[in-house]
Amino acid sequence: MGGWLGNKKGFTMVELIVVIAILALLAIGAVLAFIGIQANARRSIAMREARMLVQALNHYNERSPNARITEENRDSVSAVSAGDNEVRVVLLTDGPIGTIDFGIIFSSQERFDTALSVIHYTGEDNRGIWRLDEEAVQAIR
Repeated sequence: MGGWLGNKKGFTMVELIVVIAILALLAIGAVLAFIGIQANARRSIAMREARMLVQALNHYNERSPNARITEENRDSVSAVSAGDNEVRVVLLTDGPIGTIDFGIIFSSQERFDTALSVIHYTGEDNRGIWRLDEEAVQAIR
């Protein structure tokens, strides 16, 4: 007698399909986890960069009380090319200085735009501060 397996020499089609289905479910789970990790990484980077920008703007406002950056003139803060895949954050002024370099470098214009979009000026014009909008950061995909 051949025992429990008998003279069976391979797997049946049903067994192969079950194994393939299990492997496919595991692969789908891994891909979904990877996508979630990427989204979390993008949010973390955006939050870090936005905090850096908030600190720079608040520092500038403390040192320049007569020329504060608020929501009304936030367009004067922009990014200019600093070489390969880099942009520097600058304040474009109409005064004799012309351009003030904040010394912050972003890897792309898109990252700068994202950081600028998740910060807001709160309070009165001459006493307000820049803050990070945590909800806007969480909406980043």
